[in-house]
Amino acid sequence: MASGLAESDPSSPDYEVTSDDFKVALKESPRSIGSDGFRARIDELYQKRLEKHTRPEDVSFRQIREPLSADDVLTILSEVLGVEIEEFKRRRHSSPLRALAARYLIRYAGQSQRDVADLLDVGSGSAVCKQLNRLPEKLSKDRRLRRQVKQLEAQLSAARRSRAKGNGT
Repeated sequence: MASGLAESDPSSPDYEVTSDDFKVALKESPRSIGSDGFRARIDELYQKRLEKHTRPEDVSFRQIREPLSADDVLTILSEVLGVEIEEFKRRRHSSPLRALAARYLIRYAGQSQRDVADLLDVGSGSAVCKQLNRLPEKLSKDRRLRRQVKQLEAQLSAARRSRAKGNGT
């Protein structure tokens, strides 16, 4: 069956998916990995969404069933981190605040990187992306920050569940 990454039988003892297989799959379609029909369907959906946006980077397949408002996310962040909401808009060297706000605005409020850039006065979606890329290193070096992130995720998840119950879903 030719619906996976490799053409060989996965139950075979010499079966192995190599990084070359992965590179080939990504070259065939940067949006999906799967059978030809699946990739064609995803590419078609992408093209339809692209027609509705002026910039390709705004097209997303992200799906959040019960998003929180950006204000709700920032309020929870502010409470857990012990800072005023305005601190997320302030440029400060080595501060994780903007990166954390970006992560959770995207994850829990369904914002795009461009939306986050506008909301936090960052400048561009690309700048948000760079901050998000630096966040794991900051987390790996700061135990207190890791504890705060666990607390943030618990409170944001609870807020989303509460919202979903309130909407009868």
